Amino acid sequence: MEAAESPNGSQQNLNELAVDMFKKSAEYVEAELAVAQDDYKLLADLNRECDMTYAGLRKIGGNLNKQLKEMTEKHAALKPYLEMIDSINESTSKLEAVAYMMDAYSKRLEQKFKTLEKR
Repeated sequence: MEAAESPNGSQQNLNELAVDMFKKSAEYVEAELAVAQDDYKLLADLNRECDMTYAGLRKIGGNLNKQLKEMTEKHAALKPYLEMIDSINESTSKLEAVAYMMDAYSKRLEQKFKTLEKR
């Protein structure tokens, strides 16, 4: 009789070990799934943050584009005046050069006059 109970007891022990193994395997798989789920939640949060960051950058880029267009329009409006300023500057430089030449000429003329006056 003990021989008959021994395989049964062994079978029962084996069944208990199998049940324990399946429970622990289930816990392991659940833990792995929980980690994967947490990873996906983290990725979703990161994606949301990136989306908000890019939305902010998109807004900044749009504002910069708008300001650049405004500045380009202002520059185009001021361009004739800037060209006038350049032209006036060029004319002033030429006038200054002529004034120096006239000054040098008048000094030479004055020297000649003084030498003629001394005679």
